[in-house]
Amino acid sequence: MVMGLSRACTVRSWNDPVSVIAIDLDCDGNNDLVSANYSSDDLSVILGNGDGTFQGAVNYATEEAPSSVFSADFNGDGYSDLGTTDIDVMILLGNGDGSFQRDSSYSTGGDQSTSLFSSDFDSDGICDLVTCNYASDDLSVLLGNGDGTFQSPVLYPVGEFPSSVFSVDFNGDGANDLVSVNSASNDVSILIGNGDGTFQSQINYGVLSRPYSVFSQDFDNDGDLDLVTSSLNFNRVSVMLGNGDGSFQNAVHYVVGNYPTSVISADFDGDGDHDLVTANRHGTVYLFCLAVVTYFSEQDRLHSSNWTLCGHSD
Repeated sequence: MVMGLSRACTVRSWNDPVSVIAIDLDCDGNNDLVSANYSSDDLSVILGNGDGTFQGAVNYATEEAPSSVFSADFNGDGYSDLGTTDIDVMILLGNGDGSFQRDSSYSTGGDQSTSLFSSDFDSDGICDLVTCNYASDDLSVLLGNGDGTFQSPVLYPVGEFPSSVFSVDFNGDGANDLVSVNSASNDVSILIGNGDGTFQSQINYGVLSRPYSVFSQDFDNDGDLDLVTSSLNFNRVSVMLGNGDGSFQNAVHYVVGNYPTSVISADFDGDGDHDLVTANRHGTVYLFCLAVVTYFSEQDRLHSSNWTLCGHSD
């Protein structure tokens, strides 16, 4: 079965959307969209109608050049809130109807925060924040207070020019760990969590030149979380299988489209295995559908489709 799109739907946000998420913001059971718009200094909230169409964008001003957006319930009221990185981290608390109120901004303590992720780092049931800071080569961890406010940042050194950050439990101890992908040192940094909101020193694993995006999933169905990164210079993704103790095997690389800026994983063909999709700057989405994801190779790849994305093509 070769997968494809029946149609492309273009949704207007604003100027230079550089990050997008999908989540139900107005509690109607339909997925909505939020984009961070770099040039117009705002977020666009685009409510879904449930049939694949969307309402007009409602924009919320940020400080300057937002580069990432993330959604979680930061104040524990059951509604999805928003966080974005611009000069600082800005929090917008959700009202439950798809509208938001600007709450506060928090310094990351780093320079040029490009990516934002939220998880519970200190095992208190409250959402915390982490940013990767591109120009200062570090991560900022801001522990949440449970009311939508956050504590002062604690910084952790990583590789050179980190561009993306992700958090899961790599070693199975019940504490969330961190991974950053570092575009100048050509590696990923693993920081094992102690479960109290602090992290151990980085351990680095090499990948291909100019990695830009990182995602984690169990690709070989062994119960251990693995990693995938995208390489801008080599037009490939690098897959590193996890050993279950927070360490990883050497990367194996696979060809994708030109200039892959983002990679994620889900089961796109319904066979129970985790597939990969990359967003490529030349205007396509490149999809790997694999029978068994451990067997990544040109020979073993079953399907690879270039999807037209919002009216652009190869």
